[in-house]
Amino acid sequence: MGKVVVLGIDGATWDLLEVLMEKNIMPCLNDLYKDSARGKLLSTYPPVTAPSWISMATGVNPGKHGCFDFNKAENSLSRIRPLQSWDIQTETFYEILSRNGKKTILINLPGTYPPLTSEITITSLLTQGENCVFPESLKEEVDIFKNYRIFPDTSLLRKGDLKGYIKGVYEIERIRFQAMKHLWHKDWDCFFIVFSGGDWLSHEFFGEMFDGVAPEEAYEIFRLFDEAIYFAAKGLGEDDCLMIVSDHGFKKAKGILHFNEILFQNGFLEPDYENPSPPLSHKMEKGLFDRSDFKKVSERWLKMGMKNPFAGKFIKLLRKFGYPYPLFLKANPLKSKALMMTSESYGVTINDKLRFEDGIVDECDIEEVRDSLKNLLLSLEFGGEKLFRDIFYKEETYSGEFLKYAPDLIFGDSEWGYSSAVRTLEKNPFALVDRGIHSLFGVFLCYGRNITPQLIEKGEISVLDIAPLILYFLGQKIPDNLDGKVFQRIVESSYLEKHKIEFCEGKKPERERIDFDGEEIQKKLKSLGYMS
Repeated sequence: MGKVVVLGIDGATWDLLEVLMEKNIMPCLNDLYKDSARGKLLSTYPPVTAPSWISMATGVNPGKHGCFDFNKAENSLSRIRPLQSWDIQTETFYEILSRNGKKTILINLPGTYPPLTSEITITSLLTQGENCVFPESLKEEVDIFKNYRIFPDTSLLRKGDLKGYIKGVYEIERIRFQAMKHLWHKDWDCFFIVFSGGDWLSHEFFGEMFDGVAPEEAYEIFRLFDEAIYFAAKGLGEDDCLMIVSDHGFKKAKGILHFNEILFQNGFLEPDYENPSPPLSHKMEKGLFDRSDFKKVSERWLKMGMKNPFAGKFIKLLRKFGYPYPLFLKANPLKSKALMMTSESYGVTINDKLRFEDGIVDECDIEEVRDSLKNLLLSLEFGGEKLFRDIFYKEETYSGEFLKYAPDLIFGDSEWGYSSAVRTLEKNPFALVDRGIHSLFGVFLCYGRNITPQLIEKGEISVLDIAPLILYFLGQKIPDNLDGKVFQRIVESSYLEKHKIEFCEGKKPERERIDFDGEEIQKKLKSLGYMS
């Protein structure tokens, strides 16, 4: 059996990659495409970074691994902390490989901090501080690990320096590629690397990249990804396998829906009037300042409003009499029946007494509140069109022992992005700003001499199938508790005949929780728009 290489491009979609291949920006991908099994990879509901990559790493749905968002509530919706690896409640493929004597190298895979194995791991977005290189002795081998960074400088976005921001993203990905090339010469069986820049750029420039009018620096990043693909493909051994995957896709949004404003207007939510905040952490909100609601209000005035001890009473009075106020508000969980926890949750969580120690909805009323919320959401319209094609109860989307921790209602397909802010301006929850948003289908490509080239129909393969494929190609038995499957159709029949698929009993992992600074991690997530 050979080795397995998985190259992830966060947020990649064939809609964009095919345009870039046609423009000869990604020639290596174009060459591989015809000789590979390829198709649209079905993401999780919701199609967001944390649950999607973790589902890919475990082969189970979020109801089994317990991770639904970048954040989770600690027995109260007023105490939200970022995910850490110990929150993953099922074994990952790399833990199984390590236990069975196989070597893995993980670079930038979300959900790997703190590392769950002693194998080489360069951690991702949820890392505490700057300590992302494991083992730390790697820093003594080469300088790239001393200067390795996870996050781009988002302050450049707020300053309007888009080219500077893109160049910063490029530099992060260039160093990541250098780390890949250095670690390639180590002893490994599975090499899994994720490039985050595709997601970061698509949020800001998806429409422009698709239309061919984005800054040239943006295309340089995808040229870099193509270099990484070429490097990996060139380095494959005879029986090795290369997969190119993404956690979700992208599309252009009609705008941003400030969801908790809708819940406020319909009596399900009460804002936290005491802690207003300016909407300037992200390009999406900066666009609001430049082009619409805030264009007549100075940023200095906004910041003064934040520090005013009477701001809460003043805002409440203005709202009572129907006047807008140029600051955003968060939900007050202690007084809200339901809320959208963060913009990444893509759903509504009922603040019930069954799950939350300070919940306000009695157990006997949960079903009534849930049905009322679903009817409200399905009735929402903008410009004569429905906002949501589907709204799912959590049990329609997930299964498993951690189902109870999921949002009670999950958003189906929509043309809108989301913010969890209460938008006090004009009481208007809709912001018509340019924005790239996540879509349900990412990319899948599998290349190697044991792979049958073919086009896979949309929806036939999902993120849940990646872990079983990795384990199979590395000669491992497949745990019987996985939701994913070995997608046999893409495997050469002679290889399948020689290497039968075998199963074993799935194991429950033991996790050790350690102390960490959740606020520091959340601050970085907010700067990238993950908690707007």
